[in-house]
Formats: sequence, C-alpha cells, structure tokens
Amino acid sequence: MNIVELKKSIDAGTFTNLYIFYGDEYTILEEYIKMIKNKIGCECKSCESVSTIYRTLNSKSLFGSDKCLYVVRDDKEFLTAEHMWDIEKKLKTKGIIIIAKYGNIDQRSKFSKRFSENMTSFEKLSENILTKYIKKDIDINNDNCEYLINVCNGDYGRIRLEIDKIVNACEYFKLRPDDCFRMCKSSDLFYVEPEGEAFELVDSIMTRNYRTIYQLLEKSKRRNDNCFLIFTLLHSNVKQVLQLQLAGTQGDTQKATGLNGFQIKSAMKYVNRYTCEELVRFLKYIKYCDSGIKQGTLS
Repeated sequence: MNIVELKKSIDAGTFTNLYIFYGDEYTILEEYIKMIKNKIGCECKSCESVSTIYRTLNSKSLFGSDKCLYVVRDDKEFLTAEHMWDIEKKLKTKGIIIIAKYGNIDQRSKFSKRFSENMTSFEKLSENILTKYIKKDIDINNDNCEYLINVCNGDYGRIRLEIDKIVNACEYFKLRPDDCFRMCKSSDLFYVEPEGEAFELVDSIMTRNYRTIYQLLEKSKRRNDNCFLIFTLLHSNVKQVLQLQLAGTQGDTQKATGLNGFQIKSAMKYVNRYTCEELVRFLKYIKYCDSGIKQGTLS
C-alpha cells in the first residue's frame, strides 16, 4: 500500500487491522499515525512488542470488543516470528488496530512478501514536494526553499524546526518571510550538522593548507578514521570544484554543472586552489588508492 492509497483509505474510513510503516521520513510517518488515531477516535496505546498483544487476543476479559489502537515501535521479534503472522484475523475479531513502525525492512524477506499489502514506505520526500510543504507553512521564495532543503539534508522534521525559527523571528521583528530568512541565514541561526575532524582534514587538503594537513592526517590515523569516508569526501569536493572551474562564470552555473545552489556555495571556497590538470590527476589518484585498498594491493 503506497502513501496515496493509504491517504484515500483513511479519508474513506476504511481501515485494516494491521499497518506496517517504515522509512526515513519519520515526521510524515508520525503524521499518518495521528491521522489514523483522530479518524478512528479511539484510545491509542504504545506497546513494546506485538507478541504482548498476540498472547492476549484469545482472552475475553482484557480487551473486550471496544476499538483500540496500538503503536508498536521497532519490534524485531515480529519480523521473524511466523507463528504470529495470522494476527490480522484475530485483531479484526477484537476490533483492535496495530501500527508496527520500523526504520527499515528488508524487501527480500519472507515478512515483506507476507505483509506486502499492509506495508507503507515513508521515504524522504522529493525536493518539489518538500518545496510545496515549506510554502504551505511559510511564504518564502524557491531559492530559500532550496537552501533550507539542502542544509537540512531533505529531512522534513528538521525543516519544520527551522521554519518555526523563521516564523517566530518574523512575528518578533515584524519582517517579511524572505527578509527574515536572510537575517536568520546571515546570523547562522540555522542548524548545520557538525563536521568532524575528518572534514577538517579534507578542508585542509582542498585549501592546500600545508601547515595543518600533516598534523590532521596523523590525528586521523590515530583515530583510525574510515579511509573510504575521506576518499568519498575528497572525490565529491574535487569533482565539484573541477565542474565549477570548467564551467567558468558565463551562463547558468547550476544548469552547466548539474550542481544545486548549496553544492556550488560549498565548493566555491576551493575554486582556483588547484589547476584543472591537478584536479583531474587528483581524481585519478583517489580512484587508484580506493581500488588498491579494495583489491588488497595497498594497506
């Protein structure tokens, strides 16, 4: 069951007795739990496991016939306990609804095949949909929407928290939303995920800061940082800088490079630190080291 089908069934008041929700977009997932709860209008309880409910379904005294909604979060046991997979019929008899919530579910598993009709995936929303949601909450332009989406890594929950900051600032300072957004941005009010020391090493390499590169490299070795993470970060930065340098300043940079505004802004501070020839050689070195480690020819 996809999200569109789920929404239609909730609006129509046609409920199943077992829902299995999973995915990264936890904010939308929680909104749908609230929608079901409000539509049914019954008591909602949290439960540690499906087995706790399953063991009592044959009892006539505990649940009775009154409708009840249970929310069970990350119950790993239910994923493999095949003896409980007949639970839906028993739930229907008792008038009980269970929403089992998971972060992720293996689509190749027997569980997924058995409950495919009950499962709804809540993946991260596309940039277009996120933009529409943002504009419903606050009237800011598309560029500001794009920045907010990128700085929050497409996480709608985080985006809503940042929108709350803007809304409160608008009310306090009596500013238009876009003007208030610029003020918040220039004041570093938006939360940016902290960049660890591995990021500092990459930054030193990209800026050719010879005074700190080897010092940070030794610290990285002592911390036993994941070398593939560093390769990935270097590759992304080098490639983006090369794209910008080859594109030049003429025309639409985003269209020419395929990079979004946030990526362009992040890479601009490294532009012209290396020549294009050096950047190409840099990419070849990264590929050589990455392949060598995976093949066992490099330590």
